[in-house]
Amino acid sequence: ISGLVEFCRPFFAFAGVIIFGMISWEKTEGSLPKAWGKLTELHSANLNRLSFVQLPDNWQSRELAWQSYQRENRATVIDELERARSAREAHTKPETGAEGEEKTPEPIPEKDIIRKLKDDFRKVRAEAVTRLPKQDWQEVDLRRANLREAILPGLDLRKAKMEGADLSWAQMEGAALRGAHLEGADLTLAHLEGAALRQAHLEGADLTLAHLEGADLWQAHLEGAYLIQARIRDAVAQYASLIRADLRGVENLTPEQLDQSFGDKATKLPADMEEFRPDHWAKDEIPPDQAFARWRTWLIEEANAPYWAMPPER
Repeated sequence: ISGLVEFCRPFFAFAGVIIFGMISWEKTEGSLPKAWGKLTELHSANLNRLSFVQLPDNWQSRELAWQSYQRENRATVIDELERARSAREAHTKPETGAEGEEKTPEPIPEKDIIRKLKDDFRKVRAEAVTRLPKQDWQEVDLRRANLREAILPGLDLRKAKMEGADLSWAQMEGAALRGAHLEGADLTLAHLEGAALRQAHLEGADLTLAHLEGADLWQAHLEGAYLIQARIRDAVAQYASLIRADLRGVENLTPEQLDQSFGDKATKLPADMEEFRPDHWAKDEIPPDQAFARWRTWLIEEANAPYWAMPPER
């Protein structure tokens, strides 16, 4: 009997994918049915544009939400910045013109307006993501699945198997991806703002132009990953492995993020950050089969990582 079960197992999985595919297609045009279960084997499935989360009727993609937020809040932000400037200037002597008249204040610089809008929007958006229905997809098998433009905000994908999956343009804001396997995955232009990627395996993943603002990359494995022009403002990179990673053109990369991580001679940095290449990084190019051992040795001997943060030997 056990042999028969093993023989039929692929057919059961295939049937599950077919059923799920029907639900997926329905979701692209409408809303996700309330009664649906988690399927554990969806590898190689076509889940393009599927929403894994039941979204409110007024939910917008991050790009559209950002555009709406700018239109609706720009005047308010400018007013706040002008009042803050007036409060600062109240403690100083006001500038006067040639005839002793008080000088007209300069307009608030556009870069200050955008920075304030972005900071406020990130907080509002993060709160909206936390209010979404929670879905448990831990350890789901999505290897090599087509998840292009899939909607996965706030989803619990801890230890999910997503090696080689196409997650380009996917919306994964605030997703729980601790320990997830994303080796070789395509995350081009994916939205991972505020995502929990602690100890995630992103070896060889393509994160070109990905949005990683505020993401938690603590002890993340980014060996050989492509982060070309990725956005990583306020991302946590403590104990992350950047061996052979390509960080050329990364936006908002800081010396502190580099100092908290480990890389090697093959790690590519933006031209203006080369001078900040940390001294503790390996001076040689570390072969792939030695990357984990060398990174772990750094954690123990130089980074002084706490004992509970030590990964087991392989």
